[in-house]
Amino acid sequence: MGTTVYSTGIDDAKLSANNITYIPLEFKSFPASSGIVFGYIGVGFEYGGAGNVNPIPVVNNPGLYLSDGLQGLDLGTALFNSTGTITYTTSAFDPLFIGDGAPDIIVTQVGDPSNLTDKFKFIDLNGVTVGQEVSVVFGNIPKSGVAKWKFYDANLQYASISGGSRDIRLVGYELSDFGINVSNYTDIVSFVHVLSGTSDQAFVAYNKKTITVLPIELLQFSATCAEDVQLNWTTATEENVHQFKIYRSRDGVKWDLISTVKAIGNSSTTISYTTTDKAAIETQYYKLRSADNDGKTQDFSPISVVCANEKNTWSIHPVPVASNSTLTITATESTTATLTLLDVNGKMIRQKELMIKAGVNTFPVDIRNLASGTYFFHLENESTTYPPIKFVKVN
Repeated sequence: MGTTVYSTGIDDAKLSANNITYIPLEFKSFPASSGIVFGYIGVGFEYGGAGNVNPIPVVNNPGLYLSDGLQGLDLGTALFNSTGTITYTTSAFDPLFIGDGAPDIIVTQVGDPSNLTDKFKFIDLNGVTVGQEVSVVFGNIPKSGVAKWKFYDANLQYASISGGSRDIRLVGYELSDFGINVSNYTDIVSFVHVLSGTSDQAFVAYNKKTITVLPIELLQFSATCAEDVQLNWTTATEENVHQFKIYRSRDGVKWDLISTVKAIGNSSTTISYTTTDKAAIETQYYKLRSADNDGKTQDFSPISVVCANEKNTWSIHPVPVASNSTLTITATESTTATLTLLDVNGKMIRQKELMIKAGVNTFPVDIRNLASGTYFFHLENESTTYPPIKFVKVN
């Protein structure tokens, strides 16, 4: 970046041994969660053996080739002729390092660039750009090296264009290049790469000092009642994940392990899991925890569910909640019900009539104006008052 050399953290000792003066950093590739549309998977010509080899050395998991190798920074595997938009999920930012002059994002181009434009930006929960979009024409970027490739098409067949040398280009950006500052960084949920159609990316990486990305992107975690409680969860990305553990609680305070489910481990596609709680009680809470192969764990927001009777069940997700949540009601018949929000002293905060249809119903729950604390939802219709669900509002 300019005249300053920064390391990626892969092999700082080699830089020191070659008398290179550098500032040590640590970069890691983003796991790609969605939007991967590629023309070819490219790997080094010697990958799996020189040239066209059997068995085919690639698999139908394109996101893998954007996050493999040490810290995911492998320049010898890539996706070529990519179109569409790739979304990379972020988790948190350290404002102390925003605008410090060091690179926060590294993007790559490892094929023949054109005069078309790749675009990069940060977005919020609604998909709106936070700060400003940055554009780059990779053909205008000086090359950093050369690699010899072989290519496999979307059907994993050895391609007729196989073999050949391509230039490698890398570009570093600060968060400030995107207009990110201490006033807007908390709005960010994802980093987006809008592909040109001739994009050839080996990885997009982030500075771990500035940006935190959790190993799992959880799309949903839910519980439904039948004879037993069915627990379902879906991941968009997984990185080095060993297993999931499910805990149950009667009060949201004391938790008991009830099930362990083996994880896929590494994936950039949607993976669904399920398990059953056969010792369900009328009202209960469930918590999901992941464990990676290094022994690190990640907890997700608990959910609660009420197994009220044979006709209707309901739950709220997540618990505790920070801003907005979703109320889920599963019914075997249509009904009109009254939803009441109470504070911990039993005082009514608000009340709303719900039109519930047979099947799964979801209703947004806006709690942005509530103070932090414990609250209860009550649901009742003409014939039934269901057990309350407790939740905790956190700021």
